[in-house]
Amino acid sequence: MPNIDPNEFSTDQKYLLEMCQEITTEQCSTYLGNRKPGPMCHSRWLTMTNWILQLYISKENPDKHLVTLVNCIVKVYAPIWFEIKSKPSCTDGSHRLIHMIHYSRYLSTELKRIVDPVIQRNSYFAYLENLLIAMATDERPHIRQSSASSKTCSCGKIQQE
Repeated sequence: MPNIDPNEFSTDQKYLLEMCQEITTEQCSTYLGNRKPGPMCHSRWLTMTNWILQLYISKENPDKHLVTLVNCIVKVYAPIWFEIKSKPSCTDGSHRLIHMIHYSRYLSTELKRIVDPVIQRNSYFAYLENLLIAMATDERPHIRQSSASSKTCSCGKIQQE
């Protein structure tokens, strides 16, 4: 998880952070297992995610589908969620996309067949202009310089001057 101050989060966000930390360290407390994450709302991924994690903690022997869901939440969804919350600027969008791809590589081949097309359909931050924005705001001077000296041709490819 990125270095973030949990005091800046809502109750649901703090709950997600605590659950992920406890699941990763395999020290699930009965306090979190008994605490209800808030009303279920299918339109809010965060509350649904928290309910899934709460269900996982409360089960003595969770089935393989629940374990798969929890692995996806803890290894892909939550890290990206907190990265976005810690740096919500659009200049970081391309970095988030790369991280999402990187985090999802641990998935089974079957799950990658489902996830990869979704990432491709939602890869707005892979567009050329967004990559140039990310480069122009990068902390490394040689990357910023490279973006400043780049121009695009009519076909949309980046060319160096």
